[in-house]
Amino acid sequence: MTRLHKPVKRTIALQPKGGGMRLEVIITLYPGGIIGLRDKGRRREYTLPLTTVYYLAAQAEARRVIAERAAKRKEKRT
Repeated sequence: MTRLHKPVKRTIALQPKGGGMRLEVIITLYPGGIIGLRDKGRRREYTLPLTTVYYLAAQAEARRVIAERAAKRKEKRT
C-alpha cells in the first residue's frame, strides 16, 4: 500500500436520503490520519481523525445489525 506523504483530494457526488439536491463533496486525506470534507465551492472544511470515522462506521453497522435482528424477531411473533 502507498504511504500518504501529501494531501490527496477527490470529488464525489452524493444523493441525500429522501431525494433533494445532489451534493458535490470534496474529500481530502491528510498525512497523519485526518480526513477533511467540504462542499464543492465552499471554503469551510470539516476534519476528523480517521480513527473517529472508523468507530462511527462500526457503531452504525452494529446499530443496523441490531435493528435487523429485532425486525426479524418481531416478524416471527406476528
